[in-house]
Parts: sequence; structure tokens; C-alpha cells
Amino acid sequence: MSGKDQRKLHQILDDIVAPEMSAQRHLLLTEFITCPQVAQYSLQPLDALVVAYAWQVQRNEKDCPLTADALQIIVERPNWSLAELLRYTATLIDRCILNTVDPLEADYRKFPVQLLKESFRLSSSFSYLIMELKPGELIRDLLDYSPHSEKQLAEMTNYAFDLIKRYYWEAEHKLLEQIDFTYPDYYLDCIEPLINLLRFGLDNPLSRGMRKAQLSKKEAGIIVYLLHRFFNDLDGMDGDDLVRLVSRSTAEENRNSALLDEDSKLLRSGLVRVENGDFWLGRGLVSYQNPLDGIFCDMHREPEGSDESSEREQNPALRNMPCPRDLDSLILPDKDMALLRGALRRFQNGDFQELKNWGLNPTTQGQVSKNNGLTVLFYGEPGTGKTFAAGAVAAELEKELLGIDATQLRNHWYGDSEKIVRRIFEDMSRIVGESGNPPVFLLNECDQIIHRRDASPIGSENTENAIQNVFLEQLETFPGILILTTNLIDNIDDAYFRRFNIKIQFTRPDEACRLRLWKAHLLPTIPGAQEIPVEDLARDYGFTGGQISLVVQNACFEAVSREGAERCLKLEDILKYANIEQPWNGKGQKRPVGF
Repeated sequence: MSGKDQRKLHQILDDIVAPEMSAQRHLLLTEFITCPQVAQYSLQPLDALVVAYAWQVQRNEKDCPLTADALQIIVERPNWSLAELLRYTATLIDRCILNTVDPLEADYRKFPVQLLKESFRLSSSFSYLIMELKPGELIRDLLDYSPHSEKQLAEMTNYAFDLIKRYYWEAEHKLLEQIDFTYPDYYLDCIEPLINLLRFGLDNPLSRGMRKAQLSKKEAGIIVYLLHRFFNDLDGMDGDDLVRLVSRSTAEENRNSALLDEDSKLLRSGLVRVENGDFWLGRGLVSYQNPLDGIFCDMHREPEGSDESSEREQNPALRNMPCPRDLDSLILPDKDMALLRGALRRFQNGDFQELKNWGLNPTTQGQVSKNNGLTVLFYGEPGTGKTFAAGAVAAELEKELLGIDATQLRNHWYGDSEKIVRRIFEDMSRIVGESGNPPVFLLNECDQIIHRRDASPIGSENTENAIQNVFLEQLETFPGILILTTNLIDNIDDAYFRRFNIKIQFTRPDEACRLRLWKAHLLPTIPGAQEIPVEDLARDYGFTGGQISLVVQNACFEAVSREGAERCLKLEDILKYANIEQPWNGKGQKRPVGF
């Protein structure tokens, strides 16, 4: 059967348990276990039969999850002893196919008899596989930003574990005081943004120690869990539980126990310490702990002698901004995406020396060959993705995104505004020159600053013109990557357009893009979202991405305010707020007062 004709996993499982399909059950079991999506589980026909019945129970929302007695009936092995049934059940748990509903009091491998009194459900991982959902990707999207303080890192870490518990029912008790089972697939997958951030994105004692020790993903996963406990003022952790968190089987646990040996990288580096038999995060690596303290250090603090972080602290106009994962997370019409990727290639390829060989000098166009300077203008209607695209560019280049607060670039004292603008460029140039991986700078709504100059200035207009002149002068030699956005392209002074190396217009999304945007905002975690006809919405409403996001948020607020079975998103909720937003869709339409 070709991939195109292949049936959905849930359809096969429904047929397996259907009484009218009993004659074809063996063929259906074979069809299920040969599906490439489940190949990693090495299923046998008996495993698929158990999965089918467990899926039926879960899908019908019955209050009677599988028990050991029910499993004995399902497996139809009258010659099996209870010990054989329990050993088989343990293999299903080992492979993360089934999990016990309640936490176990002891290791089920050493004390399998306790499984007789337990109830079972399909694991979250296997359930999401059947539903063709990838919550790990959703969680990574929600966590994808760069905190600039330990307080924000603590918030991000706690948010990560809260998301894991929301998406994976087992984690509610498995990731608290005791870790009874092994779920490295979802644990390590979901905290990958934190691992990458700590290993590559920050410069504090903990991150420097992790880079120096060259930790593996499993070792970094142990650090993240201990960091979470540290931020929440929890005690140390038993070594066996920590190892079990990143191990898939008993054999892997035995191998991974070396991760916490006395001679291991974690202990030798001082990243992990042992007290009274429990493992704790090393001392002095982070300082923020109690949320009530309100005391935190700058996560981007450079080693002594460097002043990059102090420059950012001293200049209130610069602030960190969140970034999406990469350009693939940006939804644009094909022609707009092609232009954006072309702009990135211009920077990424670094062909400045080759241009010189051709007789061209990039520095004459406002670029400094040493730093590959680039100034880009994103313009278009509100909500078309300009700011999001700037973050995607930064993420694609593996850089931070630093926003420039336009409100900080003016002062009521005569002459001070020009000094402030000149200083912000000096500070940004210094950051570019002193950083090994300089950030991308973003000035949103740049028309506030670089609007048209007055030909006959008087009073305040004279000051505005002076600001424009400083800005024009600084753009000529700025060595970094600067992205400016505007909704009002006609307001920008003509003199600026020569300074922009690349100008990209963001158009309203076409129907194909609108369909992707509706799907992206109607998360599978929203009750009722799967029933919303997104194709009809994409066809009938010519919204931008920002408008779609607003409609979904307003509709969800309406839905969550209801009680009981009505507390789910309905099409009428979406239509209500879509129709409220419709008069604001585009220019020149009569708009009512309201949302």
C-alpha cells in the first residue's frame, strides 16, 4: 500500500475492535504493525490488539481503564500464568505503550505483583502518535525565546515543566517527588530549547560550565531537571531517579548510571554535587531562587573585562525580544518568502570578498565587509508578519533579537534627542564589534523616527530634522544587521530608501496562507478546535495572521467562560468574533465601534 493510500492509524484500530470485522482481524493487526509510524515500537500482533482495545476505552472516555483482568481477557492466552501476564504487561510499560494510571509504590520490574491491582492507559506518547500530533514541537515553539535574566530563565523553566504536565498526563506524578517510569523520548524532546539555550545561548557560570564540560543531551537533561528543582527550592534528587529520567530501559539505566559516577563529567566539573546521597545543582552556578526575593543577575554578563552586557543595561532603548524557531515557522505567500530567503542568503553566504574581485566595494553601499552589515526594511499592512519575520531571521542566523524602543530616542531638552540617537548607534556598533555572534537589531514602526523632513523647519520641526540627519548618517556606516518595519511606507523620507539594502513588502496572506494560519492558531489542545472548518474560514475571511490570532483568542475567552460540556470552542464563537473583526479588514471600509 502506497503512503498516499495508507489509512489513518485510528481508523485501523477502530476496525480491529469492530465486531463485524472480526474475520479480518489478523489482516488488520498486520496492517497496523507494518505502518512506518509505529515501527519504533517493534509491535507484535498481540501488542496491536491491546493497543486497539486501550484506544477504544480512551476514545469512548469510559471510567473503567484497563485492568490486569481486562488485559488477560484481551490477550486470549488461557494457558498463560499470572506471572507470564505480568511479565508481558511490564514489556508494554517498558516500551511506553501502556502506563499505570496511578504512580507505583515500587519498581514494577522488581515487584511485578503490584501490577495486579493497577489500571492502565495508553501512554501519552503513543496516543499522540495515533492522533498524528507532535506536542513536542508545540512545546518547543512556546518555549522559543531567549531570557536575559535568571528570573526569566526560572519562569521559562517552570513553564516548560508545566507544559509537559499539561500535555502528558503521566508527568503529573512522574516528574514530581519521584520518577517511577522512563520517558526520555518526551522529556528530552520537550526541554530541547532549554538544553540548547543553556549550552549555546547564554553566558553565565552554569552555561560556561556546560560548554566546557561538553555535556551530552542526557547529561544536559539531568542539569535542566536539577535547575528546575533549584528554582523551586526543592530538595536534591536520588541518583537512580535522575538516571531513570533519561533512560528507556533497565539495560539503559545500568549504562547511564555512569553519568553520575564520582569520575563523571557532571561531578568533576562541579555542575552537580552530592549531599547525603542526593544530587543537587552545583553551588554558585545560578543565584536567583526564591521568586519573592526579586534579586537576579544578568544572564548575558560577560567575563570580567567585557562591557557588552553593561552597555545593554545602560542603554534603556535596547531590549531582548522573543524569536520563533526559524523561517519554516513563518507563514507567508511564496513570493514574499522567496524574497526573504534571498535576503538571508545574501548575508549567510558572505561573498563580500568575491564582490571585491568583481570590482565592487560593498562598503560604499553602507556595508562593512568585516561584519557583513545589512539594513532591511519590512513594510506592509498591520498583522502581516513583519515583526515575526524579523525574529525568524534572527533565529535562522542563530542570533539574538534586540529591539530598539523608539520612545527612548527622544528627550524634551534641546539637542538631547540627536545625542540619544547617535549614542544608540554607537552602542549597537560596539556590541557588533565586541560580540562573537552579534545580534540582529529591530526598530518597529520606524516611521516614528524616520518620517519625512520639513523643508522649512521651525521650532520642534528643526529638532526632528536634526534627528533624521543623524539617523541617515549612522545608517551609512552601521556594521550590523538592522531591520526596520513600518505600516506607513508613504510617511518615510525618500532619503532613507537608498540606505536600505533590501526592501521587502509584506502582502496580505492568500487563501493557502490563511488556511495554514488558522491551523497554526487553532491548537489541538483547544477543546473543539478539531471540529472547526478551517477551509471555510480561510476562504470566507481575508484576514491577516494578526487578525486570525485575535479572533481565536477572543473566541477562546468566550468558550472558556462556559461551564460543563459547553466549555469548548465552537464554530459560532469563531464566527462571532470573525464578523466583529471583518469591518476592520483592509482600508476604506466603514467601521463600527466595538472590539
